[in-house]
Amino acid sequence: MLLVKRIQNFKWAVLFSILFLLSFAKPVLTQEAEIPEVVDRIVAKVNDEIILLSELNEALESYTGKVNNYSSSDERRQEMIFKLREDVLNQLVEKKLSEQQIKELGIRIEDGEIDNAIERIKESNFFTDETLRKMLA
Repeated sequence: MLLVKRIQNFKWAVLFSILFLLSFAKPVLTQEAEIPEVVDRIVAKVNDEIILLSELNEALESYTGKVNNYSSSDERRQEMIFKLREDVLNQLVEKKLSEQQIKELGIRIEDGEIDNAIERIKESNFFTDETLRKMLA
């Protein structure tokens, strides 16, 4: 008799434990699943490397403001931005290809070599530091 009573108590304990756990799990089970949001995406693959939409948008930032100021019609502005997006993406692809080629060939350029090249350009065109900086900007 004592054994039967213990088994019944055990059954009730298990049943209450299950009900208790389900009372907390119910809100989780009935919540609607969140719709995933696209944070970024791949716009190009260059051999084993990728170019992300965020990289393209970052490269486009400086140009889109100028396009918005330049064009008055929305249709023309959209055409210009579409063409610009294509051009900038091509530039990013070319840059990746160049970087890959440089890495493959083991080409290294020291800072001193860059400084010397800049000095030669300034001398041959009679530029000052200030003039060259303005032209580059």
